[in-house]
Amino acid sequence: MQIKSGRSSKGTEHPTEGILLDVSGSHVVVESDGQARNIPKNKIILSLPPGPRRLKPSLSIRGVAANATQTKLALTYMTGGLSWRSDFVGRLSPDETTLSLNAYVTLTNSTSAIFKNANVRVVAGVVNRTRRAQPRLARAESLAMKSFARNDIVETPVSDVHVIAIGDNLTIGPKQSKQIALFQAATIPVVKEYRLENNSASYNRAYPALLRDHPTIRYVFKNNAKSGLDRVLPSGVIRLYADSDGSPLFLGEAAMPHTARGETVRLATGRAFEISAERRQTHYKRSGLPKGIFESGHEIKIRNGKDKPVAVFLRERIPGEWRILSESQSHETPQSNIALWRVEVPAHGETTVTYSVRVQF
Repeated sequence: MQIKSGRSSKGTEHPTEGILLDVSGSHVVVESDGQARNIPKNKIILSLPPGPRRLKPSLSIRGVAANATQTKLALTYMTGGLSWRSDFVGRLSPDETTLSLNAYVTLTNSTSAIFKNANVRVVAGVVNRTRRAQPRLARAESLAMKSFARNDIVETPVSDVHVIAIGDNLTIGPKQSKQIALFQAATIPVVKEYRLENNSASYNRAYPALLRDHPTIRYVFKNNAKSGLDRVLPSGVIRLYADSDGSPLFLGEAAMPHTARGETVRLATGRAFEISAERRQTHYKRSGLPKGIFESGHEIKIRNGKDKPVAVFLRERIPGEWRILSESQSHETPQSNIALWRVEVPAHGETTVTYSVRVQF
């Protein structure tokens, strides 16, 4: 390495040789004439060794064979800068009883390399990775989104994951993303639900406050042959749309975990502002009861401002050991800590649910 730092008696610079010790910011540390010098980067000239030169990080492999022959070698390694995600777009029928679902895989190459004619496979499942420091990747300056409809998507179970083969001969350039269509299901039966859940435990104390709430909107469908799916669904975001004068209207989105065949998909897309609820504690009793036992009464008024009747699922999460003492309508017990009522609310009307419960902690 040569350094433009030495000066002659006339004040002009002349090169001297040195050894590069360190690089820090805009300066380098160089050993020259038995001294360490801190000089600007633009003052150095590097002497490159003979042979091939690569200015970017690269991997070189040298093979040794007993005889001269031609053979194919496969190199497998872990790398960063390549990622994928799945996205789903669902369109509801006007009566919200069926769903048209389109699934896509988006591949993103954040590296500076181009991958030509690649055999691309993605894995649906939960794969454990140890955390370690990774080099920071440069942000893609532009994102080119292209959609490719393919008929050769193959899904294969391997151990406890599912491998989805996107296909061969796929080329993705540096700083580029490509979107590949996975599948389309035209008429999936779907059920729309309204769900109210108690967010405040008021079973072991007096609670005079009036609580107001709106039910969560959920769309539920089965991943089975009857629905036209019956495939492994990789985790991703599902965006739901309704038809509004012939144009899609965004209703909401929900995250979906990896879903196996036969499982039920439940999508919470928002809250129903035309349906409201008021909850209050009607009575509370502690005195005269054995230790750790409490009794309380509860009233939930559900109002429906829509032009048609609705069914609201009222889920009360009750702690400890409990027993319903009285109720305005019968409940179900889907879980040991859940009391469930299916409440019919007329159009522009109101329905009230009351119950008394004894809990023991």
